[in-house]
Formats: sequence, structure tokens, C-alpha cells
Amino acid sequence: MVSHSKGSRDRLLVRADGECCDHAHHHGMARRGGGGLRLRGVALALVLLSVSLMGYTAVLLGRPLYWKIYAEVVHRYESDAAAQLIRELQEQKGQQHLVAEGIGGRKALPGGLPDASEAAAPHQQQPAPAAGADPAAPPPGDGGGGGPAAAPASSPDAAAAQTISSLVAAAAAAGISPEELEKQRARAREKQWEDEWWEQYQKYEKERKARLAKEHAEREASLIKAFNHTLSKDLVKSLAQDGYLVITWANHHYTDFALSWVYHVQRVGITGYMVGAMDDEILVALARRKIHTFNMAAGLTMGDFGWGSKTFAKMGRKKISLIAQFLELGIKVVISDVDVLWLRNPLPFFSRFPGADILTSSDHLTTTAGSSEALEKYPDSGSAFNIGIMVFREKSLPFVKEWIDVIEADDTIWDQNAFNDLIRAGQVIQEDDPNHYFLGDQGKLSVGVLPVALFCSGHVYFTQRLHKTLGVEPYAVHATFQFSGTPGKRHRFRDAGLWLEDDKYYHPPNGFVTYTPSIPKELLDRAGPRTGAMDLENTVGHFDLVNYQLRQLRQALAVATVLGRTLILPEIWCGLDRYWAPHAGTLPGSTFKLPFVCPADHVLDLENGWARPMDKNEFGPDIGYRESSFLNNPTLPDVVRSSVVHISPCKRGSVGCATGDNPATLEFNRLFVAESVDSDHLAMALSSVSSISVLNFTSIDSAFSDFSRPEDSARFFKRLQHYGAVWCCVDAHPGHVHYDFWWDVPHRDRFDRAWNGTWRPITGP
Repeated sequence: MVSHSKGSRDRLLVRADGECCDHAHHHGMARRGGGGLRLRGVALALVLLSVSLMGYTAVLLGRPLYWKIYAEVVHRYESDAAAQLIRELQEQKGQQHLVAEGIGGRKALPGGLPDASEAAAPHQQQPAPAAGADPAAPPPGDGGGGGPAAAPASSPDAAAAQTISSLVAAAAAAGISPEELEKQRARAREKQWEDEWWEQYQKYEKERKARLAKEHAEREASLIKAFNHTLSKDLVKSLAQDGYLVITWANHHYTDFALSWVYHVQRVGITGYMVGAMDDEILVALARRKIHTFNMAAGLTMGDFGWGSKTFAKMGRKKISLIAQFLELGIKVVISDVDVLWLRNPLPFFSRFPGADILTSSDHLTTTAGSSEALEKYPDSGSAFNIGIMVFREKSLPFVKEWIDVIEADDTIWDQNAFNDLIRAGQVIQEDDPNHYFLGDQGKLSVGVLPVALFCSGHVYFTQRLHKTLGVEPYAVHATFQFSGTPGKRHRFRDAGLWLEDDKYYHPPNGFVTYTPSIPKELLDRAGPRTGAMDLENTVGHFDLVNYQLRQLRQALAVATVLGRTLILPEIWCGLDRYWAPHAGTLPGSTFKLPFVCPADHVLDLENGWARPMDKNEFGPDIGYRESSFLNNPTLPDVVRSSVVHISPCKRGSVGCATGDNPATLEFNRLFVAESVDSDHLAMALSSVSSISVLNFTSIDSAFSDFSRPEDSARFFKRLQHYGAVWCCVDAHPGHVHYDFWWDVPHRDRFDRAWNGTWRPITGP
């Protein structure tokens, strides 16, 4: 018997346990190894399947792509071997009969002709002519009818053989061997094959595009059918929200306004809305986006209505007819011009005043409601009612029909004036009414005036910024009280960050340029009214301030022209407000502090200058522009926002100061360029940062001297003559003063008035 000590037993146990564990570990590894092999097999199968799918996709997509590239790139410039051969033969031997026989191009060569060696054999094996025979007589089998081998002239094989025989004979006469001729013919056959495939591809592409066009047309027709509604009581009640339907209308020219209008309507939670389409183009655009629309069949222009024009008046009559049409369908109508943007859902506000038969917005410039959500006190807020935002309830239908009768009877009557006259006729003021209603239309209707700080006019929102003064959030803003037509309205909405943009707006060619403006404090201090009277002396400080900024803006426009970049405008400060009638600094009834950051259209003619395409040969290249708030817009892509380089003018000869002889060196996101360089040197210096999205000049006054070529300078001068607007007005006839970008240099303005570099405000023309 063998005995073991305790230590040896422990060692034995450890050894035995170790063996056991090692054995189990070995079997576990084996099991896991088997699973790993299976997983690797699955992975390999997936890889092979992916490669197969990629290969199939490459073949599927590559085949038409190959033919497209071949046809558009290679085939367009590759010479035709057969045609080239024929031309050479014609030039060398004058074989004009080949053309008559149809061998002038590759399409005349049938793909099934015998090869050149077969065609050459009869020619090579012909017996020599007998002594005394005519050498010019055709050999047997050569189409002369002189032998049993001659085939009938009508036989296709005989004709082909004759053609090949003639070709071989011509080639031999030109010193071209049958082998070389066969190579040429082989290339011609290959060309023909390629052309046949390309023809098939073109046929397939034509059919595919026709099929896609048909499918697209069917989809659009389906969308138009679904969203181009025929107005009915059941329809409008199904679309209405709390009994209200918010309505606007537009033509093709205002498609972007309609889309921005819908964007804001949807954003604030208004679900009951419709957009009237005044032409087929906008009808399709709206239906394509699944926007509830209806065809107004307006028969009006697809362009700008033009405020005050006959078309504008016709559009107004369509608008009033819409109100009556929807009232007859039994809903409460919220009518909104398309240049109204909704910032909050107004339906709960309207519902707080159920006793009002009509609610109307106003051109009043101060509020009697303060920061409360009450209606304005009438007649304290007695300025003209503005029909751009209105609410009509069922009881108002007879009044609306009367309104239609008045404007239909006389097309010179403006619909808004007619409304004001009719609703105020026989009015009854109710001073103790808690809702501030008054009785209009001979006392038959209860009427309320919407608070101007919440349903804002253009002056209240963009000029006074009354909502910021009162700390309230408006329900809507209407782009009135502006001076540059449709481009001016669009620009104001953009500057306020309210406009719906597409991606192209953020990515113009060559990027952007901007600058940091500087205004001396003393100009701001003396910019307001000087005399408090409606005379020219009262305007001097205002024009000193604006002209200083125009000179900087002129420099920036020149730099933008040189670089081909889009200019981001600065904020513009004004010492006086702008209006259509004489005033002493601010519009009568408005209260705000001067000087102030004024809308760009107060100073710049966006409609007839900045936004109008001009002849480049006469005015130089168009200059793109963006609003002053552009870089602060939350929708600006990060790729633009983060790509900024700062340009600082420097003294020529200082360390790191680029003169423009070579591209400037970028250091810590900044470039230093010599002061007062010309256009060529500026372009060269900044060529090193051409890929940067935004170039910001830290100072613009000395950044540029002049264009390198006089003709460029002349065109730029002529363009800027149309970029300044007018200020209005002093108490004179005429009372307006034109802004002049060239106020500080001797020149003749666009009215041919001579200036010697000392500018002063004068009225007219």
C-alpha cells in the first residue's frame, strides 16, 4: 500500500483538478471553435452575396452608363475608319463611283458581307487576257456578263460581291493591301455594332423617360385631384378648425410667399387653412406639396400685381368675393394677405370676442391696448383699417355683398378705401363697451380693431419694433409700410429671420463677403431732426450719417464685384424715418427713439436696383446680397458658419502684409492685405482663401482703391447710380431727396446733375 503525505495529496488534487480543468477547457475551446467556424462561414457567404449584388448592380448601371459615355465622349470625336478610307481613295484616285454605289459611310457596309480575302479571290484568279484582247474589257464574273460565273444583277449576293470587288480593286489601285482593307472593314463593322447598340440604348432611354414623365404626370394629376378642392359646405367644414378657416391666395409670382405663409401656419398649429391658386402654375406647386388649394381661375397676371395697379385692384375684388363665397358655406372666415406671416395661433384670441361680427387690423401706429391682449379702443385708434388681416362671421355676409357691389361698380375704387367708408358709415361709438366694439355699417354690425402690437403692420414691427418695447409676442406681421415692392417685403422677412429659404440661398457661387462697419459717435449724436421742422435743414444730420455708411457700402460692393462673392449687408442707421408725405422725423402718431436701425429699403432701392437684373456689358456683373442678420440665422448650415476668415488692411511694407503680387498667407484664420490695392492685386492676394465661405473685412474704408481697368470702373459707377433709394419728405414740391452712392466724389448723377464732391441735400427730381 502506498501512503501519501498531506502535501503530496494536495499536490495530487491540484494536479488532478488542473488536469480536469484543462480537459474541460479543451472541450470548451473545441465547442467554441466549431461555432466560430460556422460564424466565419456565414460571414463569408454574406460577403460573397454582397460582392455578387455589387457586381450585378455595376453591370446593370454600368452598361447604359458605358454607352452614354462612349457616345458623348469617345464616339463624338472618333473618326470613322471606313469613311476615312473612302475619302482617301476618292482623293487619290478620283473614285467617285464608290459614292454612287453607296460606300460613302459605314452604314452602307452590311455586317454580313464576306471578308476581304474571299472577295479578293475571284479578282486574283482571273486568267490573263488573250493576246489582242481589249485590256479594258471586264473580266468574267466582274459584272460585264462575260462568263458563266456572272450573277444576275438583281441578286443581293452578286451586288454585294460586286461592291466588295470594286472596293478591293480601288484599294489595290491605291496601294492598300487586302489585309489592311480587312482591318479597316473590321473597324467599320465594330462601329456599326456599337451604333446599333447605342441606338437601342437611346430607344430604351427615350421609352424610360417617357414612362417616367407619364408616371410623374399621373402622380401630379392625382395630387391635384386630391388637393385642388371644389368648394362645398361639407369640404370647408371638414377642413375648418374650431369653426374657422384661414384663407389666403396667390399667383405664380408669389409662390415663395405662399410657401412661407403655409410654413408658418403649420408651425403655429393652424390646421384649418386653404390657399387659393390664381393660375395653374401655383396650383400645381401647391398640390405637389399636398397643400389644400382651390383653383380661383383668376385670369390675372402671373407676375407682380404692382401695388395700386389695375391688376392689384382686380386681385382685391377677387379677395372680397372669396370672403362672401366662404361665408355662404357656413364658416367663420379669417382672411389673410399672402404677405402676412403668422407667429402664433390666433384662433383662441378670435374666440375670446364672439360678439364681433368683423375684426380688422389697423394702420394705427400706437397702441391703446398696451401689452394686454385686448382690442384697441375705438375711436382712439381711428387710423385706416387695413384689410390684410380680418375675421368675418356669418352676420357680416350682407355687408360683404354690398362691399362687392361698390367695388364692382367702379374699378377705380380701392377695396380698402371702400371698406373703411362703408364700415364707418353711420357708426355708433360704444364708450362703455368692455370689448371696445363699435357699431358699423349704419349700426348693424359689431366691429373690433385688432391690437396693433399683436397684429403688426410693417412699421410697427420692422421700424418701431413695438413688440420688443412692450415685451409681447405678436400673432402676425404684415409687410406693409415698405418701399421696395416684393423684393423689399422678402428682404424684411429675411432680416427678421421669418422667411422660408431653400438650400441654394446659403450656397451661392464663390461664397460671401462682409465687413465690420464703423460709425463715429458724433454722427449718431447729431443724426436726428435738427430743426424739428419739415425743411431741408432738419435732414442734414440724417444725410451725414447715411452718406458715411454709403461710402463704406460702396467699398464693400466693389470688393464683392472683384471677388464675385455675395455681399452680406450691414445694419443701416437712420436719423429720420421715411414716409410718403412730409414729416419732421417720425411718422405722425408713432413714438420711437431716433436714430434707429432702419430697414434696408429706407435707403436702398432693392426693387429697381439691387434685385433687378442689369445688362452686364453696361453695368458690370450683378451683385448678390444677403440680409444683415444672415450669419445669425439659426438655419444657416454649420459648413458656412464655421468657414470664416478675417481680412485686415495693413500698412504696405509691414511684416506679413500681402501686397497682392502673390497669394496672401493665412495665419490663425486671418489675412493681412495692403491698404488701397487695386482689383487685380486684391483678387491675387485673396486667391489663397477662395474656398472659404465667408470673408470678413475688419475694416472696409481702405481695403480697396479702384478697378484695374477703367471700363470695369465705369460699369460699376453706372450700376451704383441705381442702388440708392429716396428719402421722403420735406414740405415742398417735390419734397423727396435722392441718396447718392457717389456723394463724396466729383461726378454727374443719373439725372445729369453735376457734383464737385461737396454734397448737400436738394429735393427732386
